[in-house]
Amino acid sequence: MLVSVVIPTYGRSEMLERAISSVLNQTYKNVEIIIIDDNGLGTVQQKATEKTLSEYIDKNSIVYVVHEKNAGGCAARNSGIRASNGAYIGFLDDDDEWLPLFIEKHLEKMQDDADVVYCNYYTTSDSSGKNRLKKYTDNKTGYVFDYLLTGWCPSTTSMFLVKKECFQKSGYFDESLQSFQDYDMWLTLAREHTFACCEEYLVVKYQHGFEQLASNPIKRQHALDTLAKKWKILLKESELEVFEKTIKNFQKKIYEIEFSKLRNEGLYIKSFKKSVQILKMGNNKIKDVIELYITLIFGIKLMPNIRLFKQYIKSKRK
Repeated sequence: MLVSVVIPTYGRSEMLERAISSVLNQTYKNVEIIIIDDNGLGTVQQKATEKTLSEYIDKNSIVYVVHEKNAGGCAARNSGIRASNGAYIGFLDDDDEWLPLFIEKHLEKMQDDADVVYCNYYTTSDSSGKNRLKKYTDNKTGYVFDYLLTGWCPSTTSMFLVKKECFQKSGYFDESLQSFQDYDMWLTLAREHTFACCEEYLVVKYQHGFEQLASNPIKRQHALDTLAKKWKILLKESELEVFEKTIKNFQKKIYEIEFSKLRNEGLYIKSFKKSVQILKMGNNKIKDVIELYITLIFGIKLMPNIRLFKQYIKSKRK
């Protein structure tokens, strides 16, 4: 069975070849690679991307689709779905990579009558990918819609392989969302389709200095408002209470991003007011309150550094 791998790219041509190589190095070989260039036709980044891909284009080993204008990640993934010929579709971010068994292991899980399969992953800030920390996704299987309503969600589309027929039945990515698009998509699919999980760690997710939407509070706030409005209409009354708590938790995280940005900019009064706003959201653990005010006073995030150090020591022991 043919597997279509959709790789959206925007502004990261220098990372793209690593992602492509990771697909070409898969143990499962019946694969088509679809690059969706969302830089905009004729832009400097589009030309750089085309140059990076020239060798692959000449060999006809990829399908290369260029958006006339930048349309966003959801539109890029949707273009990939429409251009695909495979019975299964995987989405690989241009700055991530799949380990060689990714497709093989996901297809094995598909044999268990699953429609959507995801895996665990590594994260690293090392460009070589060697210093990896394992990330466990609190794996849920079967009909996971109720779990998603509580805010559970695997963190990246790079972890997933999906039957194409699921998109044809349930719909594509919501192009009005600049953030939370993964969460929205899995909610959409989970209403009618079953999920399964590969326990293996099969993706390497890179952390780097490029802007990521998760750290952009303005875009994230707009997306959250859009998401909440959309699903409050679609959900049953019995589901709304759980979903509204999840939206509140997402809102709190956005406030925390805003707080960090204000503190980093040295805007102490504004960052203090934002800290009060965070605490008013409720559900505050003592360690989180301590962390908040350590950051406010000293400008450092103590707890994440401690957690990273513990994860690093744990990974070295293994």
